[in-house]
Amino acid sequence: MNRVSRTVAFSRLLKYSQAALTQSMLVVALSMGSQAYAAATPVKAAWVEDDLQQSLTKEIVEMMQTQHFRKMPLDNALSSLLLDNYLKVLDPNRMIFLQSDINEFNTQYRNTLDDDLDSGKLVGAEAIYQRYYDRFSSRLLWAAQQIEPLVKNEKFSGEEVIQTDRKKSSWPADLAAADVLWGEYLKNDILNLRLADKPTDNIGTTLLRRYKLQLERLNRQTAMANYEIFINAYTELYDPHTNYMSPKTTEDFDISMALSLEGIGAVLEKEDENTKVSRLVTGGPADKEGELKAGDQITGIAQGQKGEEWEDVIGWPLDEVVDLIRGKADTWVRLQIKRNGQILAKPITIRREKVKLEDQAASQKVIEIPNGNAEPKSKIGIITIPAFYLDFDALRRGDADAKSTTRDVAKILNELLAQNIDGIVIDLRNNGGGSLLEATQLTDLFIDQGPVVQILSADNHVDRRNRAVGTINYNGPLVVLVNHLSASASEIFAGAIQDYQRGLIVGDQTFGKGTVQTLVPMKEGKLKITEAKFYRVSGDSTQHRGVVPDINFPALLPYSEVGESALERALPWDQIQPAPHYRFSDIPAYIPEIQNNHERRVLDSVEYKLLLDRREWADALRERKTLPLNFAKREQLKATDDKQLIDFANILRTAKGEKPIKTILEVDEEAQKRREAKNPQDDFLLMESANILNDWIGLQKKNRQLSVASGSTP
Repeated sequence: MNRVSRTVAFSRLLKYSQAALTQSMLVVALSMGSQAYAAATPVKAAWVEDDLQQSLTKEIVEMMQTQHFRKMPLDNALSSLLLDNYLKVLDPNRMIFLQSDINEFNTQYRNTLDDDLDSGKLVGAEAIYQRYYDRFSSRLLWAAQQIEPLVKNEKFSGEEVIQTDRKKSSWPADLAAADVLWGEYLKNDILNLRLADKPTDNIGTTLLRRYKLQLERLNRQTAMANYEIFINAYTELYDPHTNYMSPKTTEDFDISMALSLEGIGAVLEKEDENTKVSRLVTGGPADKEGELKAGDQITGIAQGQKGEEWEDVIGWPLDEVVDLIRGKADTWVRLQIKRNGQILAKPITIRREKVKLEDQAASQKVIEIPNGNAEPKSKIGIITIPAFYLDFDALRRGDADAKSTTRDVAKILNELLAQNIDGIVIDLRNNGGGSLLEATQLTDLFIDQGPVVQILSADNHVDRRNRAVGTINYNGPLVVLVNHLSASASEIFAGAIQDYQRGLIVGDQTFGKGTVQTLVPMKEGKLKITEAKFYRVSGDSTQHRGVVPDINFPALLPYSEVGESALERALPWDQIQPAPHYRFSDIPAYIPEIQNNHERRVLDSVEYKLLLDRREWADALRERKTLPLNFAKREQLKATDDKQLIDFANILRTAKGEKPIKTILEVDEEAQKRREAKNPQDDFLLMESANILNDWIGLQKKNRQLSVASGSTP
């Protein structure tokens, strides 16, 4: 080790040692009560200040300036955006900084952070983080003092309310205003634990432990981790998919990829102090179990099917939550879930297992759709494609039978054609994408010649090499069913089918993930950077807007909250020159009549009306901006919400001639039974997709008959 390396290593060791000492001092202070809060001595937060950090910063800035798809000059305008984003990352609910801090930052750093990035010396970032550290550690100590008297003395019987979303609120004017704000949130924490049937004697202990752990983590945070926070506040200005990964983050990323998501198969993200389920991995344990949903917040974790102590994970770093959930196959984990602001009555228990390629394999079923009168029923083939998969290891070995989406679907098509099916529905709901090669080759089964997607790079070069080149395996009537969580490769396939007018797209507007990322090694860690965008052959980008269906279905999840458009600084939708392509039919000519038939059919549908009612109710829940800090009112609110869910379940049960249920636990049990049964008749949207396809088949048949009757060439 050379002298410079030894100096750097010693410097870091010293910082980490100081951090450990600070941690022990503050934990002791936490146990001492109010005197400790008043006497707490400010300490220096961990921050990288060596030559490596300086050169790494310059390297990242250069890459962003030259290689990113979005061009942004390093100037005062960027500095202003960066300050706002850094403050939002550190204090998303505007509860830690005071207004005086913000005024000071505006004066000193609003127009200087770009100069710091250019030089690599992050003076402003360090000063802001130090203030955050001082405020947050002091605030945690203050909060810990309030727990015991609040648990003992607060009656929770007044008219006080808490604001549930403070992202656009003012920062506290002073310490007294911060005390009031934090007092409200403490009361809400206590109420949530009481409503979750936590024993009163344990509530104080649970909350004290929560704040103690937050304080420990704050002081355990490494200099590189703190640096990573700021540098990603910078990269996120370009787009939400570009980020720097420190060596530790890179290691965690590589492990997660190598393990093939061994655990529960859920993608998690941090949302304020909560851990939120971003999406479920199709074919994974959570997806197959069926209770966990995108948008759920994980508030507690316990190991095993029963008996193990719960870990309260509110305020935990994302990697530590992931570590608790991840585990060996054939073990169990229990999750306490908050959904729509309320803790679920029953924890979700999931058996960990490794997500295997065969669990994501395409599958088929055949359903029959009545045609009325004496006509025979139409046979509709359903092909469900959970992901665009390809066994790269087998491919590298030269295995001609390497498992892939295209190979599996081609086999399914042959089996369905042997059964004389009248049409096919391809179900891409919740398909988050995968291999671009597979999206292209799958299109090749339905379109014989032409480009599938256009890729525009940062240097304005358009690549149209991804093409359909083979012989069509199936040329009959086709519907593609999509939803909000159909993303990336799913959107490329659906977009190509729509642009060539090869089939009808039905469902909900897709995710809108139309960007391409590259992983670039840095001096330390890696930079994941957006270098290109996907465009359809029509010239429309799939970015931000996704694919808009020909026949739209209502969705429970609003596009403003789930999808690319919900992400700040997402690259915009735009257009480029269309690629030459032909059209298989004149689908727009059929859509008005298909739409009318669809509307007439759903008018009498209990399932459709229930879907609309559930969406309206979910929208109302999202519109709740405050919650009462009154125990009786909160209990009543929970009871009202539970009753609504029971009523929804009973509407469907009554329509089916089944006995009504009475408890929220029965709602969960009933839903689980339907998921396990996997009866297509229970999937209203799938059945309506088949009905729409059948309408189209009928209209095409009618047009051919008219053409023959008039003497026209069919």
